[in-house]
Amino acid sequence: MLKETPTIRSLPASFGFGCFVAKNGAGHLNKAIPLQHIWDVVLFFYGSKSGRELEDAPVRKLSQSFKLENVAGKSITSKQILLTTIENIVSSHARLRRSKDAQWKAFVSAAMNEKKLPAWLRIIFRSRYVVEMCYNSWSYVARTGCEELYTLLEGLHKYNVELPVDLALRPFQQMKDAF
Repeated sequence: MLKETPTIRSLPASFGFGCFVAKNGAGHLNKAIPLQHIWDVVLFFYGSKSGRELEDAPVRKLSQSFKLENVAGKSITSKQILLTTIENIVSSHARLRRSKDAQWKAFVSAAMNEKKLPAWLRIIFRSRYVVEMCYNSWSYVARTGCEELYTLLEGLHKYNVELPVDLALRPFQQMKDAF
């Protein structure tokens, strides 16, 4: 009788497991960009679009303070509102060390409140740099661009929602108010 010898198979080290893959500019894997959550992709997009510099611009700060839609004759774009929303979530949630899940939920809530969820996801996932750096070439996002997802999400526009963006922060604010 022949004995079967078990063979141990493993993926090569250069093969990204799952849809997320971290690459450097040359296309090689890079340990510096750990992508384990969808919020990591949103933060990567934010960093690639120089979101921090946009938010720190004096004109942007002034327009935010007065909730202006036009600044110097130029209207604020959906991408600028997206970057501002990401900055607001990061600054409010990071202070209290909230999880990536909590930050992602806050992002979805803010997008739903603005009726911009499909538009903002389209902006993020149509960014060639983000898709190339964050996803394998065979992934759903890289292959389809998530077009079917946007049409499904656009059906949510008929509902008027007021979702709390600060749900993960409320217990801490209530404790602070108690003292």
